[in-house]
Amino acid sequence: MANGAEQWVTVATGLTEARANELALVLIARNLPFQRQAGPNGWELWVPFADAPAAASSDALVRASKTVAAASEDAVSVVAATASRREARRLS
Repeated sequence: MANGAEQWVTVATGLTEARANELALVLIARNLPFQRQAGPNGWELWVPFADAPAAASSDALVRASKTVAAASEDAVSVVAATASRREARRLS
């Protein structure tokens, strides 16, 4: 993992390949160096030690955005279900 004297640390382990790819895109967008490797329990993301805090906050941003997206999808489902029930009552 080391490039010369530079230390690398894992910032995410046990990931599915899709999740590792998603986080890799976030790291690329934030211009953070990383390495993605298959580990014993799934995919791992490694970053230089100095970039670990920024990479960890990137993961937190992705999780927060997924929570917001999931809440939005739930809200849309509730609105759609309510509209369907109203339409069914109107037609009966």
